[in-house]
Amino acid sequence: MVYHRHALGIYTVLFAVFLFFLETTWAVTLFLRVCVRNEGSRVLKCWAGVLWLDTWKKTLLYWAAGGVFLASPHRLWLTPVAGGLLMGLGFLHLLLLYRRRLDTKEALLEAREESYESPDRYEEELDTSPPEGTNTHTDSDTASTHEYILQV
Repeated sequence: MVYHRHALGIYTVLFAVFLFFLETTWAVTLFLRVCVRNEGSRVLKCWAGVLWLDTWKKTLLYWAAGGVFLASPHRLWLTPVAGGLLMGLGFLHLLLLYRRRLDTKEALLEAREESYESPDRYEEELDTSPPEGTNTHTDSDTASTHEYILQV
């Protein structure tokens, strides 16, 4: 489109560069986590601002750009294709958000199930015998109870 001197051409190229940056943020995030050890560094604080634009925000951005490409095709066959691909990419980011939410719910349920473990697991560890030096006699055994009291 830039070659054919369309007004939308320069914006298409700039958005393509921005799209490349947004789609490679996961790799940059991985690199920063490995290389930058200080959690309070300025680089990580700045990068947290970039990561703010994630999943559902990317979906809205991609759908808006795809809508622009589909609304004004400029007699070029690649603009509707680019618009459709952007709409599809936005939908995939929406599915990614849904998957993350499901994973979060499953992790919370697993943590909840682990907190309600059965007491059978701990019965083996419990020592049911009374400690030494304590009264092991029952109230029905009065003769031995009297002897125990006299010993104390």
